[in-house]
Amino acid sequence: MRKLHLTFLICLFIIIQGFGQIIDIGNEITALTPTLNGVYCPNVKDDTIGPGGLDFNGRVKFNQTNRWWIDITDSESILYLDIQFSFEGVNNPNVFVKGSRRFKVFGISDLKSSIVGFRQENLNGNGFSNWARNSYGYASLDMSGDGGVFCDDDNSKDISAYISGGANDLKFFIDVQGDTGGSDISDDRNCSCDTRVLKLWWNQKIQVAIATDIDHDGLQDSNIYPGLPIDRNVQDSNTNKRILYVNITKLKTPVHNDDCRKIQGEVTLQLFIDNDGDIIGPIKASGTSKLINWEGNKSKDFYKRNLDRLPKNTVAFVVEEDVLEKGNYYFDVDNSIKRCHKKCGLCSDYNCNMIYYNEHIDGIPISNFGVEHKMVFYLQSVDRRNYNPANHDLTFDISLTAN
Repeated sequence: MRKLHLTFLICLFIIIQGFGQIIDIGNEITALTPTLNGVYCPNVKDDTIGPGGLDFNGRVKFNQTNRWWIDITDSESILYLDIQFSFEGVNNPNVFVKGSRRFKVFGISDLKSSIVGFRQENLNGNGFSNWARNSYGYASLDMSGDGGVFCDDDNSKDISAYISGGANDLKFFIDVQGDTGGSDISDDRNCSCDTRVLKLWWNQKIQVAIATDIDHDGLQDSNIYPGLPIDRNVQDSNTNKRILYVNITKLKTPVHNDDCRKIQGEVTLQLFIDNDGDIIGPIKASGTSKLINWEGNKSKDFYKRNLDRLPKNTVAFVVEEDVLEKGNYYFDVDNSIKRCHKKCGLCSDYNCNMIYYNEHIDGIPISNFGVEHKMVFYLQSVDRRNYNPANHDLTFDISLTAN
């Protein structure tokens, strides 16, 4: 059993600057669907359920994407947090639940004022990030519950999720409860002891900027927040972005004997946008950029690895929809992989001199959002002593999903 919380304590601290305000919020989020127990509850009435039943039967993989955004109309402005989530059984991937929730973080109903941005205190408490109108983020957790835990168990797992925005990322924490020892996915809107997200919170102060339009022309009367759009009736152009998730699904490589399983290093991913030769990037990953990481600092005789159970991560990027739809992007794959080799058990050619070339991967068009797309890339091996090609290439099957 594990858990996750969405909680924000609201304390207001107002500073008047010219024709605007800065409001500090530590807001306790309230679901717009109050009948759901807890912050949000996966259930058969509201969400997509897999064909394998309602019991995860052990380990659970949790994924969540986040989007903070400001909705502005003629009568009100609201800071929303949109969440897309999934719980999936590791032992049986046919048991899953996927859904979305929207939370109203803060809002004002005032014809003369509107929210124009938000920012977070830096992690060291020294200043704030840049003002933003949209932020995106991703969180992932593999819960190792054995199926015998109970919902009142105090065992929880805190993970960090980063939401890109301005000079610094917005950082928050999540608690989630996964496998509960019985039927995990609720068949109604009463979570009771079923799987659910319990809490989400942040430790750093978050501020919202309020601009005042005294003459009712729809424009901020004084530009007290440099860099923010001032037309309250024009929606931000960043709303057409998607989060692109990249996962390794399988590794294939020749293994002559157990010495060939001795491997160390990491594979990292960078994304670039290619608009007819105009290259933009690298685009910073929202979270880790490491697809896989065999940890260690040895110069030879690396740790022997189970190549069927990979120390892999999901890498996420925020990308414009039209870039994905046209396939106008590519990945640079960098690596620090080192590997040992021996042709046979009794052979005398044992060495740990195998290294790998970096790789370039062209993107593919993605227009069917929320659907998994598949690609393959290769890392070619060489012997750093003589650079003769060796038969230890790494072939990665990867999945791309944009939400």
